Amino acid sequence: MFKTDTNPIVKTFIETMYSHMIQPCILEPTRNVNTQNHSLIDNIFINTIEKDIKSGNLTSKVSDHLPNFIIVSDLLDKLPKTKQKIRNFKNFKLDSFNEDVSNIPINLDTNPNNVDSLFSDFHDNFVRNIDKHAPLTTITLQEMKWKQVPWVNKGIQNLIKIRDTIHRKYLRQKSTFWFNRFKYYRNMIKKLIFSSKKNYYKNYFEKHKSNSKKIWTGIGEIVFKKSKTKSNEIYITQNGNTYTDPLQVSDRFNKFYTSIANKLVEKLGNTNNKYQDYLKNPNKHSIFLKEVDPGEVLDLLRKLDPTKSADIYGISPKFIKLSALELHLKLTQLFNLSFKLGKFPNLLKLAKIIPIFKAGSKMEMGNYRPISLLPIFGKILEKLMHSRLYSRLYSFV
Repeated sequence: MFKTDTNPIVKTFIETMYSHMIQPCILEPTRNVNTQNHSLIDNIFINTIEKDIKSGNLTSKVSDHLPNFIIVSDLLDKLPKTKQKIRNFKNFKLDSFNEDVSNIPINLDTNPNNVDSLFSDFHDNFVRNIDKHAPLTTITLQEMKWKQVPWVNKGIQNLIKIRDTIHRKYLRQKSTFWFNRFKYYRNMIKKLIFSSKKNYYKNYFEKHKSNSKKIWTGIGEIVFKKSKTKSNEIYITQNGNTYTDPLQVSDRFNKFYTSIANKLVEKLGNTNNKYQDYLKNPNKHSIFLKEVDPGEVLDLLRKLDPTKSADIYGISPKFIKLSALELHLKLTQLFNLSFKLGKFPNLLKLAKIIPIFKAGSKMEMGNYRPISLLPIFGKILEKLMHSRLYSRLYSFV
């Protein structure tokens, strides 16, 4: 593109493009080998100048060829910017957190027959303590990417920012000084990343040497085993209509999953049989739910996996495990009240449903498998009930 005056083939090419009302969008060099050798062999051509268009080269990712981009503003609707929030542990102090947790009131005398109200108050106080000591913060797209490569530490991240700044100065000034500075930082960063990644996986395999699942996960990462692409954007079709709005898509999935049970019942048809017809020698004694022991609850809290995802309320197992000693007596009181009243707290009946694509068309709701993120306190209560039901059934064997 820079040789229109010296190369007749390039001149003919450009003139042919212009004669068909096609013009280039990239006018700056796309390959910079050194301070003297620049070329423009990567380009984007368009056949209209009526639209609001922005174009150029990207410099954040350094390579031999700079990637091009073009933004045509009025072709598509603007998508909302994706943001991710994470817990900020910069000022987190475990002693202060546990002290606040231990001060959460549980007063069974005020409302002894309303487990929903008591559990809701306790739950809200616990969430507020988490937000106080580890508030949610929004991270940038670059920070999200760096979290996926934990061996790129803060020091290397700062060097990358310096390298990119120097590279931008070189592209503007075409100076030998800035080019040599850029090469120095580029080569140094490559060596540091290689060394840091090597140490990271050395420590990783040493830590998980007895966990075969973790070992194979690490091996898969090293050999660049690509995982299935994940996307937060799901478009679906139903009754000939296409839904792209996230709220509409969520509503359709919700109605689809909540209607599955009724549709299965309709397929079964009517029957005159009763459940008693299938019970032989029924036991005359009802089940007795023994009281929950504080040590039983403490043991379950300490067995939680802190690496698991947070639940629908943003409570991570990590926080519960950290404050297990301060929580277990309070939870014991609430769980015993739940058993006594025969009431499962309404707060624990909600779940976050995540559709996971299986196979076939991505626009068919039936091709997604629902995964439920259940409230963590609810799962603990279920384990307590499970142990009692299991011991009851086992006594019949």
